[in-house]
Amino acid sequence: MYAPNSEAKIEALEIIEKLLTEEEAPKLEYGNTYNAKIVEIRDNGVMVTLYPSMKPTLLPNKQLSHKKIQHPSALNLVVGQDILVKYFDRDPATGQMIISHKVLHSTPSSTHNLFIKKS
Repeated sequence: MYAPNSEAKIEALEIIEKLLTEEEAPKLEYGNTYNAKIVEIRDNGVMVTLYPSMKPTLLPNKQLSHKKIQHPSALNLVVGQDILVKYFDRDPATGQMIISHKVLHSTPSSTHNLFIKKS
């Protein structure tokens, strides 16, 4: 390796070492279930990571539960907790991951749509 001075050579070696030791992001597959770690709780959902070097992504309240919730605390979620999510790709406009927790649970049974027709 050639560098104009020893400081530049040390800096270049540090950059190369960092690139060689960085964990490569795993390839996520459509429809697969992944273990996500909650790293932050917000009013509109929880920020999660699916692998250690990942930038956190939002799992919105509407994807946490079939019930309508105003805050993730309604589900007793805490920072550091693991949660299963299903991966559906990335939003083409924003690049954000599309993930859901609620699709891994059956929908609540609803009887309010049952009507009995009298003859």
